[in-house]
Amino acid sequence: MYARDLSVWDRGICLLVEDSGFDQKMMIRAICKAGIYFPLLIADSIASARELLAENRIRFLLLDNLLPDGLGVDLALELAALEAYQSVPMALITDWQSPGMYQKARRAGIREVMGKADFVPTRVKRLMAH
Repeated sequence: MYARDLSVWDRGICLLVEDSGFDQKMMIRAICKAGIYFPLLIADSIASARELLAENRIRFLLLDNLLPDGLGVDLALELAALEAYQSVPMALITDWQSPGMYQKARRAGIREVMGKADFVPTRVKRLMAH
């Protein structure tokens, strides 16, 4: 948990879906350096993300695209079709662009698509400020 005040759990949780431990740590560092403190859950696959989505009130979703059991953008499309997730902001953080990824991202309402090298504190702060 990356929250200074436990009452933030009531406002929702950020879910990071990333299978690489190295990239998870890099993204957590960028979030902390941006001065953003809130509960953060981590899933390393689409299946584990679905479990966490079912059990928690997710307020923001950060998705890697290439996951061991599918594409993050396909999960975003799946969630965008559900009323409960239509207002949940999503960002796709990936270094592997699949064919049609940008079109799917637009259809899913993904707020931003960026490379992992671009996931730096200044961009994170801007991305998550909304």
